[in-house]
Amino acid sequence: MNDNEKNMPVKEDDFLPDSGFVRKKEVPPVPPVGGSKSDGNPQKNYTIRRVIPSGNRPVQRANPQADNIPSPGTPAGQSAPKVTPVSKLRETPLADAPAQQPAAPTVPPVQNQPVRHKETPIPQSQSSAPMMSSEPAEAFDAPIQQNHQIYAPIFDKTAIHDSISDSAEIKPVKVVHLTAEGKRKKKAASGTKSAVKALIYIVAVLTVSIFLSYVGIIIANDAFAFVKADEEITVVIPELMTTSELADILHEEGVIKYPFIFKIYCGRNAKDVEFVAGEYVINANSSYDELFATFKKSAKRETVRIAFPEGSTIDEMIALLVANGVGSAEGFREVINNYDFSGHEYAFLDGVEMTDDKYYRLEGFLFPDTYDFYKARGIEKGDGIYIYQDEVNAIIKFLDRFKQIFTQDLKLRAEELNMSIEEVITLASIIEKEGKFVVEFERISSVFHNRLRDKATYPKLQSDATIAYAMQCDSGSRPEELTGKDTEYDSVYNTYIYSGLPPGAIANPGYNAITCALYPASTEYYYFVSKKDGTTLFAKSEPEHLENIIIARGE
Repeated sequence: MNDNEKNMPVKEDDFLPDSGFVRKKEVPPVPPVGGSKSDGNPQKNYTIRRVIPSGNRPVQRANPQADNIPSPGTPAGQSAPKVTPVSKLRETPLADAPAQQPAAPTVPPVQNQPVRHKETPIPQSQSSAPMMSSEPAEAFDAPIQQNHQIYAPIFDKTAIHDSISDSAEIKPVKVVHLTAEGKRKKKAASGTKSAVKALIYIVAVLTVSIFLSYVGIIIANDAFAFVKADEEITVVIPELMTTSELADILHEEGVIKYPFIFKIYCGRNAKDVEFVAGEYVINANSSYDELFATFKKSAKRETVRIAFPEGSTIDEMIALLVANGVGSAEGFREVINNYDFSGHEYAFLDGVEMTDDKYYRLEGFLFPDTYDFYKARGIEKGDGIYIYQDEVNAIIKFLDRFKQIFTQDLKLRAEELNMSIEEVITLASIIEKEGKFVVEFERISSVFHNRLRDKATYPKLQSDATIAYAMQCDSGSRPEELTGKDTEYDSVYNTYIYSGLPPGAIANPGYNAITCALYPASTEYYYFVSKKDGTTLFAKSEPEHLENIIIARGE
């Protein structure tokens, strides 16, 4: 209710125009039995109804007064005053209403909002009716019963129903409805978005298809050799190689471009397949099938296992290999002295060169152990395989094993002694050939180390084993026992004539001899002599040594 409505003269059952409310005539409440307190002001009752813009009528709530149901505080047998329903009040003409009343502000209908019920207390004035009972005064202390009629509106999706007080304010909410033109624009925008998505999808599919086609063409060219350079490339294939390793080698040499594709292409046929090791001269214009067939063994080759004793010389090892059908003596000598092993990362061979003073370049580096070899198969030069491939593969086995044995710790120890690896191996070979029992290797090593440190007093090593080696390489046979005359044998390996170590090793030492050469015992020995049973007698001076010689010879 606004201010204008509050100031309007109101008659009984007046209807407030344009406000949606009917103010009912004041009905004095029925005083309770025994009277009620009154402050002299009449008490007013109002029934407020919200007029719904859509024309729906409010649903009247249950009214105990209208049904003649006694209200609380009414004595038994006495009925409450009958209240006229609002619907009838609305039908009563307002004859006494003023001719002109100020118009209440128009409230626009609110649509599409949820119904909210707001309980607003309605101010009530106290009744001014006089006391109508002769009951004692204490009866007036009972509470005064006030009766109200509230009508709950029917739920309507097009309007907001609210119970308001005189000071309530209705705020309109703007609801936007799309017109036909708006719907067409929205549909057109949706269609444009779908067209853009379809175009992006088509472009993506075409891009991927073109890329895959390009990749497929270049891979097919590499796999089937459609357009490849016609040139010869040398490839070295080691033994016991897998398909993955073969692909990496071919890629490094420039034969193939895509090792991963080669592994997949040949992997389906590479189960239980062995590749023939060796040095190959192949054409770069070769397909994957041709390359795979070139390196694959056409037939299983026979293998042989050979054990090489510690202290074996290269001549002895070559004889053993050839006797078991592995390579040829000519091929082994060529590979041992001249083959380039730089591609195999053998750092211990740095500085080891073949000279006129040496019999074999790799003497001492062919580590004696037990190995498996393929027997020779009569290789022909016309098949593109290097003629000495079996010999190369065999020597690589020895060198690989040496690389495992001569660790970084041993290399550092050699540096502490200010000795090269070749010098350590040369000394170890002398220890290996001079001693028969490993327990004596450390003391034998100490004798040579003491002489090498005191070159002024003992310039010569005076090792019989060095003379025997030279005689064996020159004559092909090793003397069982040296004589006094043999100490004058003319050879740079003769340590009775030449000072220091010989130009190279005199045998291929084992692990014990190598470690003892690096870690000698701490002694003052400068002489030793071997007895017939192989044991060794050591001496600090020459007279003591001469006595040991007599003992060793049994004189």
